[in-house]
Amino acid sequence: MSSLPLFSKYHIQKPYLASRNSYTMGSSPGTPNMQPFCSEYRGIHTSLYNSLPQEAVQFLEKAIWFKMVGRTDDARAIFGDELKRFEKTPVVAIEHAELELEAGKWGRAWRILDSRLMDPKKSHDDVNSPEHRLILLTWAMLGTRHRGDLTSSTREIERTQAWLHNVPVSNYSDIQVRSFLYWSWPSKYLTQCTGKLYSTICDCISVDYAI
Repeated sequence: MSSLPLFSKYHIQKPYLASRNSYTMGSSPGTPNMQPFCSEYRGIHTSLYNSLPQEAVQFLEKAIWFKMVGRTDDARAIFGDELKRFEKTPVVAIEHAELELEAGKWGRAWRILDSRLMDPKKSHDDVNSPEHRLILLTWAMLGTRHRGDLTSSTREIERTQAWLHNVPVSNYSDIQVRSFLYWSWPSKYLTQCTGKLYSTICDCISVDYAI
Protein backbone atom coordinates (compact mmCIF):
# COMPACT_ATOMS: atom_id res chain seq x y z
CA MET A 1 0.00 0.00 0.00
CA SER A 2 1.44 3.37 -0.99
CA SER A 3 1.97 5.90 1.75
CA LEU A 4 0.02 9.16 1.80
CA PRO A 5 1.80 12.27 0.56
CA LEU A 6 3.35 14.35 3.29
CA PHE A 7 0.93 17.20 2.61
CA SER A 8 -2.18 15.12 1.88
CA LYS A 9 -4.36 17.44 3.97
CA TYR A 10 -3.35 20.42 1.86
CA HIS A 11 -4.28 21.45 -1.62
CA ILE A 12 -2.00 23.36 -3.91
CA GLN A 13 -3.40 26.78 -4.66
CA LYS A 14 -2.30 29.55 -6.98
CA PRO A 15 -1.98 33.01 -5.43
CA TYR A 16 -5.47 34.51 -5.49
CA LEU A 17 -4.18 37.89 -6.68
CA ALA A 18 -0.84 38.97 -8.01
CA SER A 19 -0.73 41.65 -5.31
CA ARG A 20 -1.10 38.95 -2.65
CA ASN A 21 1.65 36.56 -3.79
CA SER A 22 3.44 37.09 -0.50
CA TYR A 23 0.37 35.91 1.41
CA THR A 24 0.34 32.35 0.05
CA MET A 25 1.39 29.67 2.45
CA GLY A 26 4.75 28.67 0.99
CA SER A 27 7.53 29.45 3.47
CA SER A 28 10.30 29.79 0.89
CA PRO A 29 10.72 30.14 -2.89
CA GLY A 30 11.24 26.38 -3.15
CA THR A 31 8.14 25.48 -1.15
CA PRO A 32 4.78 24.96 -2.90
CA ASN A 33 2.06 27.52 -2.20
CA MET A 34 -0.09 25.51 0.18
CA GLN A 35 -3.19 26.27 2.17
CA PRO A 36 -4.99 23.88 4.55
CA PHE A 37 -7.98 22.46 2.74
CA CYS A 38 -11.36 22.95 4.38
CA SER A 39 -14.69 22.43 2.71
CA GLU A 40 -16.47 24.60 5.30
CA TYR A 41 -16.00 28.18 6.37
CA ARG A 42 -13.48 28.98 9.08
CA GLY A 43 -15.36 32.06 10.22
CA ILE A 44 -17.93 32.00 12.99
CA HIS A 45 -20.46 34.57 11.77
CA THR A 46 -21.44 32.71 8.61
CA SER A 47 -25.13 33.66 8.80
CA LEU A 48 -24.01 37.18 7.82
CA TYR A 49 -22.05 36.12 4.76
CA ASN A 50 -25.06 36.67 2.51
CA SER A 51 -24.53 40.41 3.01
CA LEU A 52 -21.34 40.19 0.94
CA PRO A 53 -20.58 39.20 -2.64
CA GLN A 54 -18.83 35.84 -2.91
CA GLU A 55 -15.47 37.38 -3.76
CA ALA A 56 -15.58 39.45 -0.58
CA VAL A 57 -16.47 36.34 1.44
CA GLN A 58 -13.36 34.65 0.06
CA PHE A 59 -11.20 37.59 1.07
CA LEU A 60 -12.81 37.62 4.53
CA GLU A 61 -12.12 33.92 4.96
CA LYS A 62 -8.53 34.53 3.89
CA ALA A 63 -8.16 37.23 6.55
CA ILE A 64 -9.65 34.90 9.16
CA TRP A 65 -7.19 32.19 8.19
CA PHE A 66 -4.27 34.62 8.56
CA LYS A 67 -5.60 35.56 12.00
CA MET A 68 -5.78 31.91 12.99
CA VAL A 69 -2.16 31.24 12.04
CA GLY A 70 -0.85 34.42 13.64
CA ARG A 71 -0.23 36.42 10.47
CA THR A 72 -1.94 39.50 11.83
CA ASP A 73 -0.34 42.02 9.49
CA ASP A 74 -1.40 39.99 6.44
CA ALA A 75 -4.97 39.92 7.74
CA ARG A 76 -4.85 43.68 8.35
CA ALA A 77 -3.67 44.20 4.78
CA ILE A 78 -6.77 42.46 3.44
CA PHE A 79 -9.11 44.54 5.63
CA GLY A 80 -7.32 47.67 4.48
CA ASP A 81 -7.35 46.78 0.80
CA GLU A 82 -9.73 44.20 -0.69
CA LEU A 83 -12.32 44.59 2.09
CA LYS A 84 -11.97 48.35 2.52
CA ARG A 85 -15.17 49.16 0.63
CA PHE A 86 -17.08 46.72 2.85
CA GLU A 87 -15.66 48.01 6.13
CA LYS A 88 -19.05 49.21 7.41
CA THR A 89 -20.77 45.90 6.57
CA PRO A 90 -21.49 44.28 9.96
CA VAL A 91 -19.67 40.99 9.43
CA VAL A 92 -16.56 42.75 8.12
CA ALA A 93 -16.54 45.27 10.99
CA ILE A 94 -17.02 42.46 13.52
CA GLU A 95 -14.24 40.29 12.11
CA HIS A 96 -11.90 43.26 11.77
CA ALA A 97 -12.49 44.24 15.39
CA GLU A 98 -11.99 40.65 16.55
CA LEU A 99 -8.66 40.54 14.72
CA GLU A 100 -7.46 43.54 16.70
CA LEU A 101 -8.97 42.24 19.93
CA GLU A 102 -7.08 38.96 19.61
CA ALA A 103 -3.93 40.93 18.83
CA GLY A 104 -4.37 42.78 22.13
CA LYS A 105 -5.22 46.08 20.44
CA TRP A 106 -8.32 46.92 22.48
CA GLY A 107 -8.37 50.60 21.51
CA ARG A 108 -8.00 49.85 17.82
CA ALA A 109 -10.78 47.27 17.97
CA TRP A 110 -13.06 49.72 19.80
CA ARG A 111 -12.42 52.43 17.20
CA ILE A 112 -13.33 50.09 14.34
CA LEU A 113 -16.75 49.40 15.86
CA ASP A 114 -17.23 52.97 17.06
CA SER A 115 -16.65 54.20 13.52
CA ARG A 116 -19.26 51.74 12.28
CA LEU A 117 -21.79 52.84 14.90
CA MET A 118 -21.19 56.55 14.29
CA ASP A 119 -21.55 56.32 10.50
CA PRO A 120 -24.54 58.55 9.62
CA LYS A 121 -25.35 56.27 6.67
CA LYS A 122 -26.02 53.50 9.18
CA SER A 123 -28.14 55.60 11.55
CA HIS A 124 -31.33 53.80 10.53
CA ASP A 125 -30.02 50.31 11.26
CA ASP A 126 -32.26 48.09 13.35
CA VAL A 127 -30.61 48.16 16.78
CA ASN A 128 -32.41 44.93 17.64
CA SER A 129 -31.04 42.94 14.71
CA PRO A 130 -28.69 40.15 15.85
CA GLU A 131 -25.65 41.61 14.09
CA HIS A 132 -26.26 45.09 15.54
CA ARG A 133 -26.70 43.64 19.01
CA LEU A 134 -23.35 41.85 18.65
CA ILE A 135 -21.62 44.99 17.42
CA LEU A 136 -22.99 47.01 20.36
CA LEU A 137 -22.13 44.33 22.91
CA THR A 138 -18.58 43.95 21.58
CA TRP A 139 -18.16 47.73 21.39
CA ALA A 140 -19.35 48.06 24.99
CA MET A 141 -17.08 45.25 26.20
CA LEU A 142 -14.10 46.90 24.53
CA GLY A 143 -15.12 50.28 25.89
CA THR A 144 -15.12 48.95 29.43
CA ARG A 145 -11.50 47.92 29.08
CA HIS A 146 -10.30 50.72 26.82
CA ARG A 147 -12.25 53.70 28.22
CA GLY A 148 -13.67 52.60 31.55
CA ASP A 149 -17.18 52.95 30.13
CA LEU A 150 -19.34 51.02 32.57
CA THR A 151 -22.63 52.62 31.50
CA SER A 152 -22.60 51.17 27.98
CA SER A 153 -21.59 47.74 29.25
CA THR A 154 -24.40 47.75 31.79
CA ARG A 155 -26.95 48.65 29.12
CA GLU A 156 -25.76 46.07 26.59
CA ILE A 157 -25.43 43.28 29.15
CA GLU A 158 -29.00 43.85 30.27
CA ARG A 159 -30.21 43.94 26.66
CA THR A 160 -28.37 40.71 25.88
CA GLN A 161 -29.74 38.99 28.96
CA ALA A 162 -33.29 39.93 27.99
CA TRP A 163 -32.71 38.83 24.39
CA LEU A 164 -31.37 35.37 25.24
CA HIS A 165 -33.28 34.67 28.43
CA ASN A 166 -36.01 32.49 26.94
CA VAL A 167 -34.09 31.10 23.98
CA PRO A 168 -33.06 27.44 24.36
CA VAL A 169 -29.33 26.96 23.86
CA SER A 170 -30.02 24.39 21.17
CA ASN A 171 -31.75 27.13 19.15
CA TYR A 172 -28.96 29.69 19.38
CA SER A 173 -27.80 31.17 16.10
CA ASP A 174 -24.10 31.77 15.44
CA ILE A 175 -24.57 35.41 16.47
CA GLN A 176 -26.34 34.46 19.69
CA VAL A 177 -23.55 32.04 20.58
CA ARG A 178 -21.00 34.80 20.13
CA SER A 179 -23.09 37.22 22.19
CA PHE A 180 -23.50 34.55 24.85
CA LEU A 181 -19.73 34.28 25.16
CA TYR A 182 -19.05 38.00 25.07
CA TRP A 183 -21.14 39.13 28.00
CA SER A 184 -19.33 36.97 30.59
CA TRP A 185 -16.22 39.10 31.08
CA PRO A 186 -17.90 42.50 31.40
CA SER A 187 -20.54 40.97 33.71
CA LYS A 188 -17.86 39.91 36.18
CA TYR A 189 -15.95 43.18 35.77
CA LEU A 190 -19.04 45.29 36.41
CA THR A 191 -19.85 43.27 39.51
CA GLN A 192 -16.36 43.99 40.85
CA CYS A 193 -16.50 47.70 39.99
CA THR A 194 -20.02 48.53 41.13
CA GLY A 195 -20.76 45.95 43.80
CA LYS A 196 -23.98 45.12 41.96
CA LEU A 197 -24.38 41.49 40.98
CA TYR A 198 -24.74 41.05 37.25
CA SER A 199 -25.83 37.65 36.05
CA THR A 200 -23.20 35.63 34.30
CA ILE A 201 -23.79 33.37 31.33
CA CYS A 202 -24.99 30.29 33.17
CA ASP A 203 -27.55 32.25 35.20
CA CYS A 204 -29.50 33.18 32.08
CA ILE A 205 -29.42 30.05 29.93
CA SER A 206 -32.75 28.64 28.90
CA VAL A 207 -32.34 24.87 28.88
CA ASP A 208 -34.80 22.88 26.81
CA TYR A 209 -34.04 19.44 28.22
CA ALA A 210 -34.09 17.78 31.61
CA ILE A 211 -30.86 16.67 33.30
